[in-house]
Amino acid sequence: MPLAFPATLPVDLYITYLLLGVIFFSAKLGQDAAGLAAWLPAGGTPREQFTCEGLDFQATMARCVAPYFSWNLPLAAIFIVQHSFLKRPIHRAFGFQGRRGYSLASAVSLHLFMRLYKDLDVGLNLDLSILGVTSQRHCLASASVIFVSFGFFMAHDKGSWFRQILFEASPKAKCPVNMDVVTGMGTCVYREIGWLGFLLFSGLSTIPRRVTLGDVLMRAFAAVYMWLCAAHFRPAAAQYQGHWIARAVVAGAACTLTSCCPLRGPDAMPVLERMASPE
Repeated sequence: MPLAFPATLPVDLYITYLLLGVIFFSAKLGQDAAGLAAWLPAGGTPREQFTCEGLDFQATMARCVAPYFSWNLPLAAIFIVQHSFLKRPIHRAFGFQGRRGYSLASAVSLHLFMRLYKDLDVGLNLDLSILGVTSQRHCLASASVIFVSFGFFMAHDKGSWFRQILFEASPKAKCPVNMDVVTGMGTCVYREIGWLGFLLFSGLSTIPRRVTLGDVLMRAFAAVYMWLCAAHFRPAAAQYQGHWIARAVVAGAACTLTSCCPLRGPDAMPVLERMASPE
């Protein structure tokens, strides 16, 4: 007897693929492994960036910072309009498949944003390579944590939260109605594998190996948007402050060591190995 697949399976697979791809994109794992990048949405990393070196403040603002905002803000506006202002119309248009239709629209708008987003590499000196974090180590550590944590999110409460948040609004589900996927993933991971798992997944695993000013700005604007527009995010964020502190410690240590002991080339010895070296 042939296997019967639901008609919505291609849509569900694309939504899941895109959601996982967004996490990989935030960690810029496409920079670490070219083979992996070919399978990720938008290549798993920004394809272009604004870079200004050796310019004064005024020239940097004019040639890099201003173009960064003028290019990326319209892309962000497309997602915000779809995600916030068109939520009810999309639900009404898709009827009983409203949640799935809304998730599909969000996935498409996010895919467009990642495909066209341009990074900003100006004035920030933060490279985890100085701590001995090679591209291979970063990719392996981040991908392992992301895959395991995402699996726990999909399996939590027999998958009811995953289905409720992305595909179907069921009154029998234990997940709060209309919970956003960011808060839902964090909550499920915390319940399944505790504080350490939540810290690794939502905090450390998504830090790029080389952090740019664009990474900082994008996360700051995303946090503000979530705080203002996601009702379930605010109480959850107040409960999980430890991972913000851990992020700050790692970023601060890398930034300090990078500034004091910059790498001198692709084969330069990481500062931690230099500190341990007898010479």
